[in-house]
Amino acid sequence: MENSEKRDVCNEVLQRLREAGNELVNNPGFVEEIHAHFQRLPARYAADVNVERAEDVLMHKRLLEEATKSKNCSVHVRPVHVFPVPGETTITSQSPTQDDQVGTSGALQPSIHFPPAFGSSADLEALALEMLKPSQMEDEDDSSGSNSVSKFSYMPLHEVTFATLDKSRLLSELSSLLGDVGLNIREAHVFSTVDGYSLDVFIVDGWPTEEVEDLQQALETALPGRWIK
Repeated sequence: MENSEKRDVCNEVLQRLREAGNELVNNPGFVEEIHAHFQRLPARYAADVNVERAEDVLMHKRLLEEATKSKNCSVHVRPVHVFPVPGETTITSQSPTQDDQVGTSGALQPSIHFPPAFGSSADLEALALEMLKPSQMEDEDDSSGSNSVSKFSYMPLHEVTFATLDKSRLLSELSSLLGDVGLNIREAHVFSTVDGYSLDVFIVDGWPTEEVEDLQQALETALPGRWIK
């Protein structure tokens, strides 16, 4: 991706922020800051980031600024939703309640969150299929003789984003940290900045709920005493 193409992606993000009514766009110097953010990161970042989620770019910018100022690791956690492949499952895209509910088909209907900031559609479809774990097989004691329905349990997915000083074996260290709190890495996207920092985005499972407060706390607790601080 050439600089002109990177600039086009940046301008599209700014336009989407304007259309969403984000007041930051009107702040003096904000447009220049967003352009500097994209120039700080490799062209692959602009090529891969989901421009429909312009707010994610703001989050990445904030984390890198925090890491640069503190010289420590900044971390952000959010639940993400991977839409199932059409026709493969009975999970719907509607979720008016906070908790998972069992639908008439016998499948759990997960609450809906925004998709991950990165990831190809093929990768996301594969994750969608793997999210459905069989929890109950055919009931052999069904006295009615009707076909019983296999039930599925929904596995929450989270996106964990780190911003920190770049160094050798960074990916290995962050992977170890995630494993220490019980998370399984399903996808990883690593971007090194021109000024020696790294933005590392992981899609993980293994946390029992979609809530992020406890997971955020667990990750922040695991940071002190490590190489990051």
